[in-house]
Amino acid sequence: MVKQVSCGAIIFRENNERLFLLLQKGKYFEFVKGYTEENEEEKETVKRENEEETGITDLEFIHGFREIYMFNYKWEGELIFREIILYLVKTSTEKVNISFEHNSYKWLTYNAAIENISFKNMQEILTKANNFLDNSLRKLI
Repeated sequence: MVKQVSCGAIIFRENNERLFLLLQKGKYFEFVKGYTEENEEEKETVKRENEEETGITDLEFIHGFREIYMFNYKWEGELIFREIILYLVKTSTEKVNISFEHNSYKWLTYNAAIENISFKNMQEILTKANNFLDNSLRKLI
């Protein structure tokens, strides 16, 4: 079995409402993510992948949020174990320049994002991120 590690981000921005960024790859919507390069720290991977996939460079990591989801799949007859580490990241940038890896993108409210995400584990992590933000805001009040 081969192990692959990726790092990525649940990217959001807030003005009058909180919007999450989803990238479309084929028929699925996903978060920014990519493979960790040799000797690269997790947050360095997030910054690099984010810039490559969206062109966004103003990133504020939300302290205390780091989630991992894992799954197995087969590729060319070989079993792959994939681990994806996601951070919660805030941006003030609205304009997205998607890379060749994706077809399109959407800024969506939490409810709309949940409806567009096909995979249960990604829905659960987005819910955790949204709840984390809600709870953080309550502490400030």
